[in-house]
Amino acid sequence: MSKVAKTVLFALLAVIMIWPSDSFANGLKFNDVTENSRAYKEVKFLADRNYMNGKTSTRFGVNENVTRAEAAAIIGRALNISSANQETSFKDVPKGYRFSGYIQELSKRNIITGYADGTFRPNEQLTRGQMAIIINRAFLKNPNVKIDAAEQMLMNLGISEGVADGTFGRQNKILRIDFAVFIARSIEPSFRPNVVKPPTEPVDPFTRTVYVTSEKSPLNVRSGRGMNYAVIGQLPFQTKVKAAYPVNGWTKIQYDNGKKEGYVAEDYLSTTYPQPTPPTPKPEPALVEPTPVPPVTTNASTVGYVTSATLNVRSQANDSSAIVTKVSKGTELAVTSINGFWAEVTTPTGHKGFVHKYYIKLVNKKGNAVQNRIIVLDPGHGGSDPGAISGGANEKSITLNVSKKVADKLRRAGANVHMTRTGDTYPTLTQRTQFAKSKFAESFISIHANSASASASGTEVWIDTKFNANGAESRILAQYVQNKIVQKVNMKDRGVKDSAFQVLRENNTPAILIELGFITNSSDRHKMTSEEYTELFAQAIYEGIVQYYSSK
Repeated sequence: MSKVAKTVLFALLAVIMIWPSDSFANGLKFNDVTENSRAYKEVKFLADRNYMNGKTSTRFGVNENVTRAEAAAIIGRALNISSANQETSFKDVPKGYRFSGYIQELSKRNIITGYADGTFRPNEQLTRGQMAIIINRAFLKNPNVKIDAAEQMLMNLGISEGVADGTFGRQNKILRIDFAVFIARSIEPSFRPNVVKPPTEPVDPFTRTVYVTSEKSPLNVRSGRGMNYAVIGQLPFQTKVKAAYPVNGWTKIQYDNGKKEGYVAEDYLSTTYPQPTPPTPKPEPALVEPTPVPPVTTNASTVGYVTSATLNVRSQANDSSAIVTKVSKGTELAVTSINGFWAEVTTPTGHKGFVHKYYIKLVNKKGNAVQNRIIVLDPGHGGSDPGAISGGANEKSITLNVSKKVADKLRRAGANVHMTRTGDTYPTLTQRTQFAKSKFAESFISIHANSASASASGTEVWIDTKFNANGAESRILAQYVQNKIVQKVNMKDRGVKDSAFQVLRENNTPAILIELGFITNSSDRHKMTSEEYTELFAQAIYEGIVQYYSSK
């Protein structure tokens, strides 16, 4: 071969090698998908978002099959999962494999799982039946669906129309063009053929009327599903909009009288009209005290220690009544009665009045420390949201099991316990915090399981000191609980951490989020699924709460 020929050959090979098979051509320039093709709009939809790529710059590969690894990458992009390489639990998918991040994350979420022999088989081709199950798990929130039901669900929703012989074609290898249709219709319901009305009528995916629940700041409307998409609008609290189906926590909406469309986080939408949160009384500058009166002695069984710098004592149980006096942080108040968010108290100087519960820590001088305390337990995830999944265990079952054990112990001690869920249901994050406020909660404990690489382990407890008015008290409660779990369950101590998670920042009572351990770590997972150890977790949490209410 001549020197010139070799040069040309190497140049061509270089072009081929630098064109990554998972990159997408600029626009739709595929010679096998034109504007007249049956799936042109679906392919363009996925291409515009870089969810699904061409086999080359000019060929989509309509009649080629889809491997398990390719499916993981496409679904991972659609779900906005990080593509960063990571160690996997499969012996045939090393960390250096280009789709290892997608494969491991989807496996943890029980969307695309491996085989009993510990392999993933990334190059194995998917069948239409397998794809039906994967789509149900990824986009339709049906984690435990069987294949018959999965296929029927796609047919009912118009995601799939079956094959020529009238069946679903379960054993047929799925073609890339059909795969594109499945994914696009799963994400964007407007692509689905109308299966109810005559085909001449347009499909209206906006079947729900909902209201914006984001009270502290406007709700961002984004150009796509995910935080990385541009903000194209904002909606104030209580705005009424039309909504389509939620996908991976994001919902397409119509707003501004149907003139505009965009995507918002589903957790900030409600089918019922939201009511404003009652205003929280704020400490005011100190006033000159009235003429002092002699201190009084009280035999009150419950006292309240002031947790704010200064606190108004008011003449009535509302924040617009006259201020009787002011008390400073740490002052012990004798509590006569409690009604809702207000406590009737007597100050050390004998002044009587009312203070808001948010700014006092209630402590029993007699009986059990948690007797009559109103405690809300929040088992994380639930229903259609299994949380983290690994080794046959799922987070939603672990959190409910431990929460029920904690509730039983607290109730036996006389506490007034409420749970955001008692079964396999999914309250939104907003519903969880609103529930706590509706019960006049005095503390909020959210229970979760962590997820990461197989080597990560240990317990950590989260608080919010930026927005939660009781951030300092939250830290004290968190440290007591953290210490007890580490000691009693022999867990690695990952400490108390601070972040404005919604269930923490939208509470004004002491609020903590417990990550019991890592479900992806075999030792932690064993403890979180063992009857013996879940009892120890519950006892530790209970003792930490008791310790908090036993201290000033």
